[in-house]
Amino acid sequence: MKFIGVLAAVVGAVSLSAVTAQAAPIALNLTLQVDAVNHTWQAFGAISGDTTRTSGLAGVQFDVVGAGGLVVDDATTNDMPLGGTVSFPIGFSFQNSGGTAGVGISGSQPTTSYKSGTGANTGKNNVVTGVGLAGATQFGVTWSQPVLLADGTFTGNVGSLSVVGSTILTTFLPATMPTPTSGGVGIQTFSPDTVAGQTVPVGAVPEPASLGLLAIGGAALMTRRRKA
Repeated sequence: MKFIGVLAAVVGAVSLSAVTAQAAPIALNLTLQVDAVNHTWQAFGAISGDTTRTSGLAGVQFDVVGAGGLVVDDATTNDMPLGGTVSFPIGFSFQNSGGTAGVGISGSQPTTSYKSGTGANTGKNNVVTGVGLAGATQFGVTWSQPVLLADGTFTGNVGSLSVVGSTILTTFLPATMPTPTSGGVGIQTFSPDTVAGQTVPVGAVPEPASLGLLAIGGAALMTRRRKA
């Protein structure tokens, strides 16, 4: 019995250690700002949860889709941070695409070949850190939070727009970045626990309760006309 008690204590200690060592959740939140008058939309991303686990967004793919009469136009602009030159691209220069009619908007950073620059790019690297994090600054630029990822237009007056992503197609940079070299080093990225989307209604759609009141009002009006 004494042996069983000691074994139970050891198992309990191991289980507690496993719970303690488990990383706190981290997520990417995708949101939309919609201008119903000008028929435009903007998609934003913000990292929430245990932000100490990451240095920012490494790659993402998401869709902006319409429903109930709204259609996303094909003229979508990818606004993920990028720059540099052909030989030294910076930021979300890989798989950078506005998608097709809002589907497959994507961009990723060169995390398999994380390089340091020479010449005009001395002191810089080709991966942008801090994207999606509050108050992060790099190369003298402070990224907004949430960060603008894409924008576009839509047709239709009533319906809804949704932004949808996935954990599999989203990656974060690690909290501690390795020292880049001119030849390039690899970065071990990871996926968030969740990617949350958003649906924004567009147009004045009466609620069921409002429709009921309109029906009652109409019936009362018809009754008054008959009595008259």
